[in-house]
Amino acid sequence: KGTGFKGFYRWISRDYLSLFPNLPERSRLSRLITRYAALCAEFLGEPSFFTIIDCYPIELIHPRREGRAKHSLAKKSKDKGRWAVGIKLCGVINDFGEIVNFGWQPMNRHDQVFYPLVSALNGQSIVMGDWGFRSAKKDSIPENLKLCKKGTWNVRMQVETAFSLVTRIMNLKHMDHRQEAYLTAHLAYVAAVFNILLAWSREFFGWTGEDAFRMHLVSFSL
Repeated sequence: KGTGFKGFYRWISRDYLSLFPNLPERSRLSRLITRYAALCAEFLGEPSFFTIIDCYPIELIHPRREGRAKHSLAKKSKDKGRWAVGIKLCGVINDFGEIVNFGWQPMNRHDQVFYPLVSALNGQSIVMGDWGFRSAKKDSIPENLKLCKKGTWNVRMQVETAFSLVTRIMNLKHMDHRQEAYLTAHLAYVAAVFNILLAWSREFFGWTGEDAFRMHLVSFSL
């Protein structure tokens, strides 16, 4: 509810206070949510034989506001042909579309900074990435990273479906955090909620077999 934490707090304190009678004050609740964000790792998916990695740009501020803060997390880069100022979220998903791992960096960083996400799955999964993850230093490329040229291994488009659902349901294209801890916590809860909704959708629609790989979360945005 709302576009930020203030709107969320007004909604939950107005409509659901009976479920949370000991709801902390807004600023304290924000700190508590950040403190326990590490528990979201329990909801991350298990790596499959093939996993997919890709990046997703998130805007934090308007380009005209760039440089006003001395220690801003947001950096400028191009997103789909236009300038944007923010961060770059990198996610790894498995066959079911579940988020296995994630990380973020300023938007102006290259994709190679996310090699540790790939190396962490060495021996567990072959990670397929687009040509943006290539590097001139061949020795730096993780052994389990498979670089796929445009038009090949189109199964990678599943990660684009996941990102579009995140945009539709969680409004993740724009965020307004200014501190690293709160930004990381927000993304951790997004990953946890996304995987939970995937599990609920499979259970709700009774999808098994090949249908179990479908991603249908639009009903949760109503």
